[in-house]
Amino acid sequence: KAGDEKEVMAKLNSWYTLLAAGDIDALEMSPHTRFNLNGGLLSDANFKGQLKAWLATSGVKINIQGHHGDVKVYGDAAVYTGYESVTITPPKGEETRRETNRLTVVFAKQKGDWKGVHVHVSSLTPVNPE
Repeated sequence: KAGDEKEVMAKLNSWYTLLAAGDIDALEMSPHTRFNLNGGLLSDANFKGQLKAWLATSGVKINIQGHHGDVKVYGDAAVYTGYESVTITPPKGEETRRETNRLTVVFAKQKGDWKGVHVHVSSLTPVNPE
């Protein structure tokens, strides 16, 4: 169980590292459902494709730092909960955007590998997860 918790946390930390590097192609993301910050309805996410297109057209850089992350394993399912400090830097000197989010990711173990199957992101107020 402790090994599974570490694997799930490592998967999440890998996502953050790859996002900061802009290496969207290397993100290991399975098809999943998603509640985004915009308050919209549940979507079947093509998050990787949407993110790649947005980064290519906008030129922004994203840096996400996780805080107070916790993983609970329930057999072949795991739930990650934590907070994210997000910094979005535009390419041409426009004002940097900062936000703090609450994050829940549900993982399922498929063929020995943990895959994110549902993501829920919402804004944290007040902004102070540290």
